[in-house]
Amino acid sequence: MTQWALGDPYDTANAEASIAAARETGEARFLGHALLYSGYQGTRGDPDRVSHFEEALEHLRRAGDLYEIKVVLTMLLIERDAVFDADGAIGARTVLNEQLRISAELGLSHTDTHATINLSLVECYVGNTDLAYSLARSGTLRLRRSGAATDTMLWTALVFGVCAARRGQHERAAELLGVVDSCEQPWYARWGDTWQSSERQMQEESKAQIIAAIGDEEYARLTLRGRTLSSGDMVDLMLERGRHKPN
Repeated sequence: MTQWALGDPYDTANAEASIAAARETGEARFLGHALLYSGYQGTRGDPDRVSHFEEALEHLRRAGDLYEIKVVLTMLLIERDAVFDADGAIGARTVLNEQLRISAELGLSHTDTHATINLSLVECYVGNTDLAYSLARSGTLRLRRSGAATDTMLWTALVFGVCAARRGQHERAAELLGVVDSCEQPWYARWGDTWQSSERQMQEESKAQIIAAIGDEEYARLTLRGRTLSSGDMVDLMLERGRHKPN
């Protein structure tokens, strides 16, 4: 059961053998883990990968393995591109609230940064601007305290940018979309393209709204300024602290 071939993501034979061995044991937890780690070796959008995650969730629920259930729920959100309409957003919200509930049961609420940030994206998409802002603020503070890499600020910067555009804070919104731009490339280098269609939609709608208000030239100037901020200034901009504090 230790032969996941994680050092060689293209070697699916070992993963398939692990699934077969786990099925022979009849142990729900073993099979859930085998299917989960096999899913890791697939590529985004592969139907087999999704089916492995879905079956893994079923077995891990039977086994009561709360920690790994949280992991599978995250992978399914990414695979399903869940937040593309109102119904999808409701489903994603349900999944994320389950993750937060599990964290509370495990005593790990203080570490559940990603579920908080993902929930902020969902609430932002459905138009709950104030709640999205509050969740993004909480997520950003947790990221900062944990010493997370700057590129992880990508998603909270997007939420803050969209919220600012909706509130008519167009200059602030433009700078924040510049922060999104600066974080995007290093994120891709580490994790690949994990953008959801709903997130791209929010980004493009906010960009259009900002340009309509301040024009192309000013938008370009402000996004450039956002792209060149230090990590500390990025956080101050998002949290409206220091020289970025509103007058």
